[in-house]
Amino acid sequence: MNSILINRNANDWYISGSASFDAKLNGNDNSHFKHLRKDSLSQLSQIEFPTLKTEEWKYTNLNKLLSEDFVHASSLEKEILSKKDIEIFSAEDFDHHLLVFINGIFSDELSEVGDLPKDVFVGSLNVGLKLKNEIIKDHLDKLIKNKSAFDHLNSSYLI
Repeated sequence: MNSILINRNANDWYISGSASFDAKLNGNDNSHFKHLRKDSLSQLSQIEFPTLKTEEWKYTNLNKLLSEDFVHASSLEKEILSKKDIEIFSAEDFDHHLLVFINGIFSDELSEVGDLPKDVFVGSLNVGLKLKNEIIKDHLDKLIKNKSAFDHLNSSYLI
């Protein structure tokens, strides 16, 4: 299958999947994220994923990656882990923070975050928007202005 067809199919797949993704949010949708997703989907519909003809990607064939129909982690059955399941990853001999992500989604319950400097936040984007609204909004707004289809895809599925 040629790369242009795979490329277009990938765009269509992720754009068409956004409606079911939004529906699964059950109204737990931050309005700023909703705005970013809408803008990103619009950009994704107008831009192509890189091909071997794209200078920066000429040695990276994305056909296999783009031919897969990936789904967002929130669509998967929720993985139930306990502190015991993750304690093997914890370091004993020095001060540290333990950040746990399950299928790419931050787990506050399983993470261990100690004292942080005043301007540092560790947590989910939803909580971050409530606590440090302007800093995170400014950063996320910059993401939408990036050029690549991967940037737009990433922003299209923020939760």
